[in-house]
Amino acid sequence: MIKPNSEEEKNKLLEEISSLKKSIEWYKQTYEERSLAGITYDRISKKFTHNPKIKINKTHSSLSGKVLCIIANHNYSKNASLLHQLFSNYYDCAILDSGSDSPPKKSLKLKNIYYSGLLNQAYSIAKEENYKYLLFICSDVEVASDEAVKTFNRLSSIDLNKIGVYSPASTGLSHKFCKKQSSSNLREVPFAEGFIFLCDMEILDHICPIDTQKNLYGWGIDIVQSFYAKEKNKLCVVDDNVEVNHLAGTGYSREIAKIEMRSWIMSLGNESLITFFKNATELVES
Repeated sequence: MIKPNSEEEKNKLLEEISSLKKSIEWYKQTYEERSLAGITYDRISKKFTHNPKIKINKTHSSLSGKVLCIIANHNYSKNASLLHQLFSNYYDCAILDSGSDSPPKKSLKLKNIYYSGLLNQAYSIAKEENYKYLLFICSDVEVASDEAVKTFNRLSSIDLNKIGVYSPASTGLSHKFCKKQSSSNLREVPFAEGFIFLCDMEILDHICPIDTQKNLYGWGIDIVQSFYAKEKNKLCVVDDNVEVNHLAGTGYSREIAKIEMRSWIMSLGNESLITFFKNATELVES
């Protein structure tokens, strides 16, 4: 056994051990938990196919046929059902369930495909059904009925052609610039949170399907959405007139999610995007 002869060498060895532990966890998750079935699903999803049994609850609002609302659920089934009941009043709506212990009754039941798989599936459905916008809501987001009304009033009254990505202001686990500020206006932000957003499908065309073998947990997708929104001279905004609550907790390793995010961003091979990503991450980490 090599005995470190200085504090500096000792710290270096500890850093290497920590790095190796992360790598072991990464490979364990990749090759043991991502089953053959998961790999098969990824390949199928890249062809933009989806289960034809998906039931979209159609509404008669002004945004019907234009905005598809997808509730993405994993083990928040009660809240997913509440969100579906609430948002079905204003948007064509459906629930995608990702391997929950007790899935909502009105959901398309899938194995646990995590955030990126759920977004791929939502995009696939919206694309096939010719929706112009996807409203994606994770079921760990709490939305009061009056806040949902305010969201609909905003989206039905503004010029959506100018909007690339839209998100309500948020409490709970969210970035500082996504917190509600003093005004009640739309406010341009570096990027909008990924747990509840409306996105132009033309922007998602640049992103989906996400390679879930490189980015399963979906970190950084919100930054990439904002990059392409700005590339198309569209706005990325937070609505300070609306406020939702994002519950804390992930159920997976945040360290692995961060490693995946950085590796996935680099794999996209877009230098402008990489620079944008670095600036965005420096902003949230400062």
